[in-house]
Amino acid sequence: MFGFAIRNNSPYYQFISKEITKMVNEGHVRFAELRTLKQIPKCKPILREAKPLTFKKLFTVFLIVAGGILAAVTVLVLETMFKPMEKPTEFEVSDDVLQLFDQMQDFFFSNPHNRKVFAGSINDLRRKLKYYKS
Repeated sequence: MFGFAIRNNSPYYQFISKEITKMVNEGHVRFAELRTLKQIPKCKPILREAKPLTFKKLFTVFLIVAGGILAAVTVLVLETMFKPMEKPTEFEVSDDVLQLFDQMQDFFFSNPHNRKVFAGSINDLRRKLKYYKS
């Protein structure tokens, strides 16, 4: 039913044992069990066939989802109207970075295969770095 962990030869053993016995005899323990333990419900027989969900039953869920979408679109429109996107901040490109970039370009272009693969992307990157340099 239940138990308490008590050390051997504990002075409280006699007292606790006596009080638990008294509670059981007076019906307090049975009352607590009935109040806290779940009773097995006596249900009707289980349905063999499930009832389909209809639009009428799910209408509230659809309203909540539609309201959330409407609120999100409204906030999106208001944010774009009143808070334009920030322009990216420009940064300084030092001569050391450009020199390192030139060395990387020489290394990649030393192989003819790499020259074909990386030519477009490296030239684009070089233009962007020169743009920020000026």
